[in-house]
Amino acid sequence: PDLRGLRGRLLASGCPSLTEEHDFRCKSGASVRLKLTASMILDQERDVGAMLVLLEDVSNTLRLSRELERQVTHDTLSGLANRRELQRWLVHFLALSRRDDSRHALLLLDIDQFKLINDSCGPAAGDEYLRRIAARLSSEMDGRALLARMGSDEFAIVLEDTPLPDAHALAERL
Repeated sequence: PDLRGLRGRLLASGCPSLTEEHDFRCKSGASVRLKLTASMILDQERDVGAMLVLLEDVSNTLRLSRELERQVTHDTLSGLANRRELQRWLVHFLALSRRDDSRHALLLLDIDQFKLINDSCGPAAGDEYLRRIAARLSSEMDGRALLARMGSDEFAIVLEDTPLPDAHALAERL
């Protein structure tokens, strides 16, 4: 972090303390996220006599926060977006459609006779089958599609700004 301009930033803020976060690269090459908190210490004339500066490594907290966010928005088995994330994206695409008259497509896929796989081969085989289907579907998508696992054997694909014939062709190919 740039400590040279810290006093000026603190005074310019008009607040008695200032908190910033900075990415920092160690000599070892590791990257850390530092939270810098600076507080003014006033002298008897109420002028800034000194500053107290605390540096805290928040890298692990940031990593855990990102992991928790991913767990909230993604299916743990397939790694795809989950139903909640799909709903968020659908609201977003509906708003886009209303605003700029764009057209988006929603494809729903249900695996036929998936229960038979689970019952005859066991849940571990069923899980592996779902992971492979998710990987296969992902390999067919371009960057403008959101793929989600909605439930046990149900998947959804949201295609951004896609004409109906293109969406139909993709559905047939899948």
